[in-house]
Amino acid sequence: MNTISTNMFCKNTTKTRLVGEASDLGWPSLYAPEHFTLTSEWTGRSIAMEKVNTQKDDEGDIILWLYKPANKSANINLTVEVFND
Repeated sequence: MNTISTNMFCKNTTKTRLVGEASDLGWPSLYAPEHFTLTSEWTGRSIAMEKVNTQKDDEGDIILWLYKPANKSANINLTVEVFND
């Protein structure tokens, strides 16, 4: 599974939402993995993330992919948005 550090994303002040661009993560255009491992730049802790949604515009072009922690029972309030640039 692909491992990505939180330092590859912009963060909101509560650190519950991370935003990045596919090209910055090395993902080819129109491709997003179903899962990846996110590693915290602050704690070194890693969690598995899974794709939960693909948002498209009115013409059907992909705008972004949404990811949430794969382990729902962990009760981690985090959303990762990766824009298809």
